[in-house]
Amino acid sequence: MFLLLLAGSVPPSRASSTFEKDEFQTQYRQILQTYASGKLEGALDALVELESTALGGGADAAERVWQAEAGEIQDILNMTPDAMLPIILFHEQALATYNERGLFESSAYSIRMMLNLVDVYVERVDSAEARLVAALLLTDLSYHTPQSAPSMALLLRALDLAPNHEAPLLGLAKLFEIRGEYEEARTYLQRLIEAHGENGEAKLRLAVNLDRFGKRREARELFQQLLKSAAPSWVRSLSYQELARILMEEGELEPAVLLLEQGAQEFPSDFNLLVYLAYLTDRTGRSRGWSLAASMEECAKDCDVSPRMTYLQRAGTAQAQLHEQLQAYSASSFETLSQTLLPAPQ
Repeated sequence: MFLLLLAGSVPPSRASSTFEKDEFQTQYRQILQTYASGKLEGALDALVELESTALGGGADAAERVWQAEAGEIQDILNMTPDAMLPIILFHEQALATYNERGLFESSAYSIRMMLNLVDVYVERVDSAEARLVAALLLTDLSYHTPQSAPSMALLLRALDLAPNHEAPLLGLAKLFEIRGEYEEARTYLQRLIEAHGENGEAKLRLAVNLDRFGKRREARELFQQLLKSAAPSWVRSLSYQELARILMEEGELEPAVLLLEQGAQEFPSDFNLLVYLAYLTDRTGRSRGWSLAASMEECAKDCDVSPRMTYLQRAGTAQAQLHEQLQAYSASSFETLSQTLLPAPQ
């Protein structure tokens, strides 16, 4: 069953004679051993080189590579299913490398392979934690998938495995927002906040969404809540700016400037916030006693990453948080993988 999980499997008899399966498997196992010994960078470079070279070997190359890698992974699974998660995460890092280098054929193979491995992981480990981890993996995969329809399918599948988990809910809300389907985005944001009321990014996105639909009172309340909360700094910075924009559009220039001055004190390295403050200060026609030019000049030398850019990125900080959670789940199973693949110390 394990070897048949890849959609569109090609019978092994069609494999090209130029592909040396035994040699490939030997190299792949050595790479996994290097990875298990803690030498991630060298193992990752070797895996990318091995896979990308083999995947350039013709129409059946992906199937041949899958058959070879699956055979080695199956041997490991027969010894200990718990070793599956660090292997999946290893291939996720290869996928990220393929995307960075524009190796799209290798990237497409890596996504299909990881989907197969996630299926096997859930089936073989069969626990609530395994289903949660699988949901995190599928959410992470959705951020590696540029097309919105496949990405959405991954997120919905993740939500089936872990209903009301904040990672797939936030992923779906952001994807619908990017697609301009704001009502659907609001549905998932409200569901997320009901289950995880402390999620600052979800509140920020919901406030922006509500303002979009003219529900300014509700939007203002959410922005004000965020400014009183321990939300991430980029969320708080944007809350200052968005609330100031609403105040300005409603003719409340003086409160808007005072609000941005407070924000500039808290975030002196946020260039966009300083620019907005300079604009509103100019509109009041008065000097605020605030050395904006000097502040902006100093900020330009060492600006923070733009909170607006973080908001617009689909992965943003969410993917980094996913990686932290997955690494935490993987810590004990990585030790299991090491014990399985490496010789015992004498």
